[in-house]
Amino acid sequence: MRRTWIVLITNLTLTVFLDGFFAPAAHRYAGIFRFGGQPPAATFLILPLYIGPALLWIRPPVRWYLPGVIIGVLLTIPLALWTLLENYPLSKAPIILASGALQGLVLSWIAYRRTW
Repeated sequence: MRRTWIVLITNLTLTVFLDGFFAPAAHRYAGIFRFGGQPPAATFLILPLYIGPALLWIRPPVRWYLPGVIIGVLLTIPLALWTLLENYPLSKAPIILASGALQGLVLSWIAYRRTW
């Protein structure tokens, strides 16, 4: 139970931290969506929150680092593709993918590798 809470709190902390640095600005989506572009910008905060529960849901892996990186990249692919639609620099998509992989790696280390 302790491991679960630590993974979920770390997931929330990393998501808020990485979202503040790497998420696109809401005003870029204001012309397409209502509410000043806040709903599409919120997906950059909400979707990475699923990395932690997804890691806790799977069974313990043989290699502790693989599921975290795979789940992190898979959950951030839509976000990376969405930045390409709004004419962001081409470097934005790999940065978002790398931040998802990093978040998954850290959470996977906490969930499976770290000894309590």
